[in-house]
Amino acid sequence: MDKLKLFILTESRKKTLPLLVSWKEKFYLAGGTGLALQIGHRDSVDFDFFSNNSFDPNIKIKELLKHFDQKSFSVTQIEKNTLSILLNSEIKISFMTYDYPLVKPLISSEYLNIASIPDIACMKLSTIMQRSALKDYVDLYEIMKIYNLEQLLSFSKKKYPTIDLAVILKSLSYLDDIVDEPLIYKDEKSKPSLDVLKKFFQNEVRRYFDKII
Repeated sequence: MDKLKLFILTESRKKTLPLLVSWKEKFYLAGGTGLALQIGHRDSVDFDFFSNNSFDPNIKIKELLKHFDQKSFSVTQIEKNTLSILLNSEIKISFMTYDYPLVKPLISSEYLNIASIPDIACMKLSTIMQRSALKDYVDLYEIMKIYNLEQLLSFSKKKYPTIDLAVILKSLSYLDDIVDEPLIYKDEKSKPSLDVLKKFFQNEVRRYFDKII
């Protein structure tokens, strides 16, 4: 792929990248940062790492101590197969087991393996079934400039065989309870308003139904 869009990261986050290489073979980056590094649409602040394998979070903490000073990070969440830390009081890094297959190969870069756009799209669609956060709809809006809704639903069925596509379509159609949040677009002129998002997804869902009926 083309070079990663590192301009979406703050300088402190860029400096963290070389320290993350130790987990490249065991974990892959996804979430908003994984997407933004590929398409460069907005700033993203969290590093969300996933693995198909189980892991002991206490062992992970010991590994982190080999790379980070103990005073530089605090543990914000720890449970089976899940660990979240806050580095230097500003950088959230999470590790979690995610036992679902990849629909496309990982994107390999110097310091990270990154989930493909189709895989991140599937995870975003799964997420909006449970919560209504602006960032997820904004990310899906940008993804759907590359893949249409029919393709994304096909990817989702492959990743999550038992997923209810009707619930996804309902979640895309109803944005009235969306939780607003500040998002920094690299080009503020192209930042979609909530009304634009609502009309876009409603039209896409309507177009999908027109095609299959």
